[in-house]
Amino acid sequence: MNPKTKMNYVLEKNYEFLYWISTAFQNLERKMSNNAMSLTYCACATIFGYINSLHAKFMVKKYSPFQISQIVLAFNAVLSSYVGLVDGSIRFSVKNPRKFRFLICRNFLSVVGQLVCFYYLSQYIPLSLINVIYGFTPIICFVLECLIYSAKIHLKEIVGSVFSFIGIILVIDIFELGVENEHSGKTNESVGFERVKYSFFCLLGCCGFGFANVIMKELADVKLMVIHFNWSCLGGILAAITMIISPINFVAIELWDWIAILIFNGLFNFIFMLGFTRAMQLGKKGRVAVVNNLQLFYSFLVEIIFFDEPPTWVRLLGSVLLVGGVMGTVL
Repeated sequence: MNPKTKMNYVLEKNYEFLYWISTAFQNLERKMSNNAMSLTYCACATIFGYINSLHAKFMVKKYSPFQISQIVLAFNAVLSSYVGLVDGSIRFSVKNPRKFRFLICRNFLSVVGQLVCFYYLSQYIPLSLINVIYGFTPIICFVLECLIYSAKIHLKEIVGSVFSFIGIILVIDIFELGVENEHSGKTNESVGFERVKYSFFCLLGCCGFGFANVIMKELADVKLMVIHFNWSCLGGILAAITMIISPINFVAIELWDWIAILIFNGLFNFIFMLGFTRAMQLGKKGRVAVVNNLQLFYSFLVEIIFFDEPPTWVRLLGSVLLVGGVMGTVL
C-alpha cells in the first residue's frame, strides 16, 4: 500500500468514525427538546472545561500563561483543520454576508474573551478573582438577550443567576484573595490599583464573551464544525502573532508536560468548546452560561475528595447556593 493509499484509508476510517458520532448525536437531538439537549451538552462540556481549567491552574505555576495559551490555540487550529478536512467542513462556507460577519465577530470575542483573558490576566490577578468576574456571564447574557432580541426574562432566571453568583463568591472565598499577593514586594496601594485595573480588563473580556454567546442566535443553522473551524483559525492566527511577540522556548517544556498540555488543555478544550457552542446554538444563552458555572462546584468537590481540604461552612453554603441557583434557573 503506497503512502497516498494509506492516507486515503486513514481519512476514510476517520470519516466513518466522525459520521457515526454525529449520527448518534443527531438521533439524540431528535428525541429530546432543544432546551433539554442544550443543557445536556453544556453539563457534559463543563466536565471537560473544568479539567482543562484545573490542569491550567497547575501549569501556570511552572510555565508562562502565554506559553500555555499559545499551545492550546495552535493545537486547536491544527485539530480543527484535520477534522474539517475529514468531514468536509473546510469546503463549507457561510454564504450569507451578514451571518459571516456575525461568525467572525462572535469567534473573535470568544477567543479573546475566554482564552486570552483567562491565561493572560492570570499573570496579574488571582484565578479565583477571574472566576468571580466571569460569574457575571449569565446575568450579562440574560440582559443582552433582552435588549437585542427582546427575549423574555423570567423571575426564576434572574433569581437563579444571582444565587449562583453569590454561591461562586462564597465557594472560592473571595475574602481570602489578598493573601496571594502578600509577598509580592509591592505596596498595598500599587497591588490594589493593579488588581482594579486588570479586573476591569477581565470584566470587559467577560462582557465580550457574553455578547459572543448571545449572538449565537444568528448562527443557529450554521454547521457546528464550520463555526469551530473558524474559531480555531482565528485562535491559530492569534497564537502565531503572540509567538512572534513573545516566542516560546519549547525546549524548556518537559516532555510529559507537553503531553499533558496537549491532552488536558488542548483536546479537552476542543471538546468543551464543541459542546458549549452546540448548547448555545440550541438553548437559551443565559441558562447555558449558568450551567457552565458548575465548574466551580466541581472544583469544590475535587478539593474535598482528592486534596483533603476541610470544607468551611461558608464554602458549603456557597456550594448549596451555586447548585440551587443553577437548578432553579434551568428547571
